[in-house]
Amino acid sequence: MGQENRYGALAAGVPLVAYLASASPSGHWLDAGTFVAQASDLGIAHPPGHPLYGMVSAAAMLLPLGPVAFRVACISSICAALAALFFFYAALRKHRLLGLRSDLAAPLALGATWLYAGAYGAWFQAVRPEVYALQAALLSFGLWCLVRFEARFPEGDDRHLWAAAFAFGLGLANHHFLALLMLPAAAATMGRWVRERGVRPLGAAALYGLLGAAVYAYLPLRAAAAPMLRLGDPQTPARFYWTVSAQAFQKNTGDGVPLPASDRLFDVLVAIGESLHPATLIAAAIGLYVLVRLERTRRVGVIWALIFTIGVAARTWLGFVRGNPDALGYLALVLMATALAASAALGVVLSLTTERRPRLRMLSSAMAAALALLSLVNARGAAASASLATFCGGDVIDDLLRREVPERAVLILHSPESIFRYWGGEAEERLRPDVVVVPVPLMAYPGMAESLADTEPALRALLRGILAEGTLRASDVRNLVGERPVLVELDPRVPRELYASLVPRGMFYEALNAGTSADDRREGATQQRQRWRAALTRLGEADEATRTRIFWARYHDAVFYAAQGDRDFARDAIDDVLAINDEDELVRALAIALQTPGEDGELGPIDVEPFVLR
Repeated sequence: MGQENRYGALAAGVPLVAYLASASPSGHWLDAGTFVAQASDLGIAHPPGHPLYGMVSAAAMLLPLGPVAFRVACISSICAALAALFFFYAALRKHRLLGLRSDLAAPLALGATWLYAGAYGAWFQAVRPEVYALQAALLSFGLWCLVRFEARFPEGDDRHLWAAAFAFGLGLANHHFLALLMLPAAAATMGRWVRERGVRPLGAAALYGLLGAAVYAYLPLRAAAAPMLRLGDPQTPARFYWTVSAQAFQKNTGDGVPLPASDRLFDVLVAIGESLHPATLIAAAIGLYVLVRLERTRRVGVIWALIFTIGVAARTWLGFVRGNPDALGYLALVLMATALAASAALGVVLSLTTERRPRLRMLSSAMAAALALLSLVNARGAAASASLATFCGGDVIDDLLRREVPERAVLILHSPESIFRYWGGEAEERLRPDVVVVPVPLMAYPGMAESLADTEPALRALLRGILAEGTLRASDVRNLVGERPVLVELDPRVPRELYASLVPRGMFYEALNAGTSADDRREGATQQRQRWRAALTRLGEADEATRTRIFWARYHDAVFYAAQGDRDFARDAIDDVLAINDEDELVRALAIALQTPGEDGELGPIDVEPFVLR
């Protein structure tokens, strides 16, 4: 193995060990549950369906390494390590174009790679079931091929661009929006290629791209086989288009995002700075300028400059960056471009130093190696927040969410995270085939209501009401109670008139035919409080995502009890909320209202409308 390949082994091997050691043992929140369910039987995840990830993650079932969720997280770790490997070779090629000697170029490329791989934005995608690590591997491979071609233009090998096109097609079949962001960055290369070689090689590249994108055939084929998870049910052309175009999420972009564009841009830059260090952004600006300015690096520099600019602009347009780890998944190539450009700035300094002072060559090599060591030191900070090795919040909440639910219950869920977590757990354990889940926010998905109505005819009136009103109708819930137990997850969309028919049951509320008495609520609330106490004790110092889940679950409990006049239980719930975050203005206002007597001087029910989230 040559020296460069030894550095390459370090570039991918060290992050791989770190990722595997910090991978989640039981999935996570957000969309992780859908991808665990998808892996278990080659299902169809939420739009755009992510067919390639479904096929790749299914390979996790072959790994004898514990729970399915952990195996899928290991697939993410492997993909993230491959992304680091391809990025290393792209960075190495760039440093060679700067004219650096091999003993400087390889350590600098290694340092840039570890700087990227050790960033929170990259690390967190590598330790949970998600599509972003696979996308980073595909796109970094494509970029490496582009850089190799440009580095030897016009003598570059056409096969490099064909390989990049194939990776692009596969990227389309995994996360098409992120793949499409590569096209502007490759436009100049493609234009020069056509001018130099004609359109025939471009046609071959298009065929390779279509070959990769052909993985989308997975969606209708698997939908026809009726896997457990088939969101969008893309069996017809209309449903296929609905799924692939991700129409369910298109309203949450551009003008549909509440924050101004300037605030969103600031959030994106802060996220990059927090992942890599603010000083890295300054160095990266200098490095990008140098790469574009120097003639020998200009073509490659333009590629990386466009990757950075387009990635930042796209994430700004989408919004919702602050506190959203998925948003960082969109920034993987931006983080690569930033780390590479920052190392380029250092590379130019070292190159000029060794040219003018040859005696300082050893010192320059030491400085390049120091960048790699500093990257490892910086990664220690990211590891503390990105590691999911001790994550247990999902398992603890699963007891309340799934394992302790009454037999034959109808579970009406409002939180997408609860829905996805339930599906992911059931895909692995298959413990509750007797329970029916009604995913209220997903009922408008094609085929969702029809499938439920076919398998559970007693739900038809309830489902029609949800589709007509966008939420539950109290009468439909009450009418269903005679058929089987009905449990409702509290949410601002639950009609207040239904509260009188609900009694606490674990983390849910069971609907009764007649109105509930104070004794019914008190008994249920006492058991609920005991169950939450046991769960919180098991959790200890929970991770931030789990704490957020508990925060809102207990807040909704407090609102329910406040509306019913059970102020003692409401204060108990709000105390749990304040223990997680005592700075939220809405929470503090509710806590004050619970201590304030009404106009009659009594501590009875309060008007909760001002405290209901909109």
